[in-house]
Amino acid sequence: MTLANFVTLLRLLVIPVVIWLHVSQRPGAAAVVFALAAATDAVDGWLARRRGEISTVGKWLDPVADKFLQATALVLVTSNGFIPLWLALVLVGKELALIIGGAFLLRRGRVISARPSGKMASLFLFPGLVAGLADLSALRLLLYVGALLSVLAGLDYLLVVIQASTDSTHAG
Repeated sequence: MTLANFVTLLRLLVIPVVIWLHVSQRPGAAAVVFALAAATDAVDGWLARRRGEISTVGKWLDPVADKFLQATALVLVTSNGFIPLWLALVLVGKELALIIGGAFLLRRGRVISARPSGKMASLFLFPGLVAGLADLSALRLLLYVGALLSVLAGLDYLLVVIQASTDSTHAG
């Protein structure tokens, strides 16, 4: 296992800690641990590039870890009333669709790396989720902007998946 993939796995292993802190009524601690876990997304990518460890597993595992971390935070910020249920359902549904689309392409030997649109959405969404976990209502707008950008990024990924599946259909 590469160091970059190990860091990605750590992001997944932190999820139960974030849940426990949230359930234990420690919103500040939950927000800090979530923020540190979210920051490992940049660390694992940097390590993979720096050490020449970019792998198909990493290209698949990294966004899956992000999506599970994000979905967990969405459930938690919905449970504390920071965002409405419908918004969480839209975002979790979009993430599930991306996971299914990614698995579909992976079975065909294709992997789609992170897109600029998804990275831009994360720049707002993850700080918004930190604010939601810490119950900082003054920063709620970050989460709404991130949600809008995330839906737009989902459409961007959908177009890429359609293009990739069309290309592989015609290539055979």
